[in-house]
Amino acid sequence: MKFFSFTFLLVIGFSLTACNNVQSNINRTTTPTVTKKLIQEKKLIPFQFDDGKYGFITFKSEEDFENGLLETSLEIVIPSQYDDAWRFSEGLASVKVGDKWGFINQSGEMVIAPNYDSWAVFNEGLALVKVADNDKFINRQGKTVIRLNKYDEIAGFSDGLARVKKGGKWGFIDKKGNLVIPLKYNDVDNFKNGLAIITNDLTSKYGFINKQGELVIPYQYEMAFSFNHGFARVMKNDKYGFIDTQGKTTTPLYYDYLDDFYEDLACVMKNDKYGYIDKTGKIIIPLKYDSAEKFNQGVARVWLGNKTFYINKKGENVETWRNSNKEIAR
Repeated sequence: MKFFSFTFLLVIGFSLTACNNVQSNINRTTTPTVTKKLIQEKKLIPFQFDDGKYGFITFKSEEDFENGLLETSLEIVIPSQYDDAWRFSEGLASVKVGDKWGFINQSGEMVIAPNYDSWAVFNEGLALVKVADNDKFINRQGKTVIRLNKYDEIAGFSDGLARVKKGGKWGFIDKKGNLVIPLKYNDVDNFKNGLAIITNDLTSKYGFINKQGELVIPYQYEMAFSFNHGFARVMKNDKYGFIDTQGKTTTPLYYDYLDDFYEDLACVMKNDKYGYIDKTGKIIIPLKYDSAEKFNQGVARVWLGNKTFYINKKGENVETWRNSNKEIAR
């Protein structure tokens, strides 16, 4: 069986990893960012085949993939059989059979029957599904945990709470369905690390609330991102930096752009040059690259002039190091 439009999808996957991307939302039927970790962990990816049906593939050969041998680097794990498919989350994936959605495990077994009118992903053990006009959260056994028919919009759980909207206002419910933060916000994000971004309606500035709905980091930023491992990216006067969960600035708002921390280093950009800082704001790898990606398993891909290569956390060219070691070994 031939693969469908793989080259096109692969380009999308690679384009989502650069430091200067604001967000990287992966569509369910495109190939996610291909990394060594993805290949080594044998992650399953939803894929449309030439018969129009969906199944799941994985990358089985890191070496073949790096050498451009796509056909031999891929393995079909769950054959083409579904009318649509979504990514795996917490071990389960939403798949469509006819006009209904259900859930399979990584062995391809249908563990929750296709009885739902919408796709869903599991977050913190619960998935938001729809039957007719009724929304509800189910658990991994398919049992209804929360019935929700009184809200206009509902988001998945994050940090123990889920956003709900009614009459143009957002609030939060807990895992029992109780409204624990009133419906009073025009714009609010999911909770991460105990805090959620909110926007001031009058000034359009961003701040953060805690799980009691209290404003704990004042409205002051022109842009803010959710906390990740204790740090949040913020922007003021078109310059980016980091704050901690107490609102303390840990990296001055100095950079033209920066990414979240991955493996304790963050990719930063200033005057169109890229480098890396640690969690104290110290520059660890100088800003000299024309573009750069986040670190993954100790290496990051960078661009310098007409060259593309990988560096380690010391800023050393890993490929040069590998090649020199090969020469020594000979």
